[in-house]
Amino acid sequence: MTTLPVPHTYLITYDIPDDDRRSDISDLLAAHGARVQYSVFEVSSTDRSART
Repeated sequence: MTTLPVPHTYLITYDIPDDDRRSDISDLLAAHGARVQYSVFEVSSTDRSART
């Protein structure tokens, strides 16, 4: 019997004062999830490495 990976949803928040770094992080998170607020993203993953 094969078990399917269980998806996990992560709420990621950040407060980064550097504009360039904040933009990089925002772009990265936007590629993997949905923006909930200006500095808050909701990301779903079934990859175990995402939890580390």
